[in-house]
Amino acid sequence: MQRCFRAELPPCDDWTPINVYRTLLRIVARVSGRVFVGPELCCNEGYLDAAINYTVEIMYARRAIDAMAPWKRPLVAWRLPEVKRLEERFNQATAFLRPVVEARMKMGPDEEKPDDVLQWLMDDGQAKFGDRASARMLALEQLGLSFAAIHTTTMTGTNA
Repeated sequence: MQRCFRAELPPCDDWTPINVYRTLLRIVARVSGRVFVGPELCCNEGYLDAAINYTVEIMYARRAIDAMAPWKRPLVAWRLPEVKRLEERFNQATAFLRPVVEARMKMGPDEEKPDDVLQWLMDDGQAKFGDRASARMLALEQLGLSFAAIHTTTMTGTNA
């Protein structure tokens, strides 16, 4: 947390206005990223972009689908630009996670595993799905965690 605060709120000699919401959003994304995906990705700008913007994009997609007639949804919802953007976000998150997941899967039994949510999910996925546990499945779970954590925590901090 200290590293994130120093990076996002560097020392200054004079009054410096900041956007509290945007600054806290990045701090919360980095800190929760450290817990969720570990040190490999928590400060990666691409990961932060995916984690922060996933929530906004899922809401846009939901609104676009809700605006359609219910009978049309199964037929054409997947073609909406908002839904396609969400699929791009899934692909982006999968691309970030794949090398980390593959490196962790190659770890020997003697090596100490990272203690983060990604590793917990990997261990749980291996137990449930064996070789079918994939980076994409883990990316979806990680984005779901980001959806639940980042914006709610940021809004609470901003309001406080």
